Amino acid sequence: MAAKTRHRVTAVMIVAKVPGAQGGETYLRQGRFLPDSVTADEVKRLRGLGLVETVKVEDAVTDEAAAAAAAAKKAADDAAKQQQTPPAS
Repeated sequence: MAAKTRHRVTAVMIVAKVPGAQGGETYLRQGRFLPDSVTADEVKRLRGLGLVETVKVEDAVTDEAAAAAAAAKKAADDAAKQQQTPPAS
């Protein structure tokens, strides 16, 4: 598989102008990739603000895979918190 250049969100959350999205923009959380429909000018703006980074990824890596990994990490963190909390009296 060939590596592909994508843009990943590094800030906690951003608002990106996305053609075709409802209202013309969308909110993206840290770790998500910008949709392919984002214009070069918008990518340049977001990179200039330090909100996204350019990374090379395999074709098999998708937004769904990144979201599934984030959900699994959150579930593991929540389970660890519950184990640390003493029962209420």
